[in-house]
Amino acid sequence: MGKQNYVDDHFAQCVTFPHSAVLFLRCNLSTPDQLMIRMVTPGGCVSYDIPVMKSQQYSLDEIFKKNLLFLIPFYIFSYERRFQEYNQDKAKLELLKQEYLGIRNELEELTVQKIIDEYTKCTIIDMSGKVLENIAKKYENIRKGVKAVMGGKVFEYEAKTIRDQGRREGRRERMTVGNIDGSCQ
Repeated sequence: MGKQNYVDDHFAQCVTFPHSAVLFLRCNLSTPDQLMIRMVTPGGCVSYDIPVMKSQQYSLDEIFKKNLLFLIPFYIFSYERRFQEYNQDKAKLELLKQEYLGIRNELEELTVQKIIDEYTKCTIIDMSGKVLENIAKKYENIRKGVKAVMGGKVFEYEAKTIRDQGRREGRRERMTVGNIDGSCQ
């Protein structure tokens, strides 16, 4: 009998790769719409195209409609080329702040509707602040203005509220367990 062919259904195992994509935070006209991925395996090479997501091409409406909330921290990249202008013009900065107030309100509404939880909302706001701090290092008015609207002191208060609530629930649980087994801690 000849050598067994491992592609034969008897011996072959199927491994399904997840759908992949590449996210570009910055892009221009030469940024491709898809990239060729080439995987080298012991049995040979496999190549296939994966789509490219360009964060700057998503409007806020699309981000919320398509539930692409992970893009919110990177939304500030859409304004990067005009930072100097926004930093110097109070009226334009006010428009930017109003847009971020809209983001904040939309996240709040998703929390009220229980589509996302408080932790997710706070994480998105926190990550937005971290990205803002890094991308707008040289633009104090933008950093301070957007951060004040998105969170700042309010975020710290919400985060502390979540933490304190968790601690209280943990203490209650320990006390309940302590009462059941007769021990106390």
